[in-house]
Amino acid sequence: MVLDARGNGYVSHNGVMLTRWRPDPLYEGGPQGYLRRAGGTVFSLNRTGEVRFERGRTVFSRDGDGLAAELTCFVSPLDGAAVQLVSLRASPDAAVELEICSFLEAGLASQAAEEAHPAFSALFVQTRRLDAHAALAARRPQKPGERWPLLLHAAGTDARAGAIRLETARGAFLGRGERLDNPAALGTPCPEGDGETGAVLDACMSLRLPLRVEAGATARVWFVTAAVEVAVGAVHGEGYGAARAGAFPDAGRGDGPVSVAG
Repeated sequence: MVLDARGNGYVSHNGVMLTRWRPDPLYEGGPQGYLRRAGGTVFSLNRTGEVRFERGRTVFSRDGDGLAAELTCFVSPLDGAAVQLVSLRASPDAAVELEICSFLEAGLASQAAEEAHPAFSALFVQTRRLDAHAALAARRPQKPGERWPLLLHAAGTDARAGAIRLETARGAFLGRGERLDNPAALGTPCPEGDGETGAVLDACMSLRLPLRVEAGATARVWFVTAAVEVAVGAVHGEGYGAARAGAFPDAGRGDGPVSVAG
């Protein structure tokens, strides 16, 4: 995972760009985190407040309106997964109702292929809900023998939270103008049920959950992005079943070996 002071960057694995990125100083992209307050105020955890670079991690922080928020981004030394850890501390005066949301553009291609034909490359990514906490994206092979890892994006929290909503259509999340600092999807409270999944036109991965932070308490939310290697199936049925069993052993039996790639 590579990030700059503006929150732009990418996640890659063994030469595969798990998230999309362009070498352009005006480009905005990379794993994002957002907060939406109960009153409708939305701000980006990556793009507001202060940023500091520490050994092995990047920390974005913001304090105000009765809530201190800190986003810590790092790569897990155990399995190579990219982690966005959000710490939320409410003031002692009142509890805080909010929504927290992730966003990334699914890549699953080499950087050379992405730069050569970005619109064409985006047509071959397919998404699917894995379980209540996670989703998968896969690249459909364009020629015999071609294999790509699956992209896993998952969320969890130690706070009292509602159901996690999944959106995988970039246009539906960002809306017209496609501004990362003000996504259209966050203009209204979190709806019930998932958004678009499957063979979407331009794939993203966004997990959104409502939660409550009690007065004076601290809550944590984490988003994990990783490459998942499966032994069988790249897009359908058995491949997803194997990923389900390997990434979440308590979620049921799978159909083959799987591992989170480090």
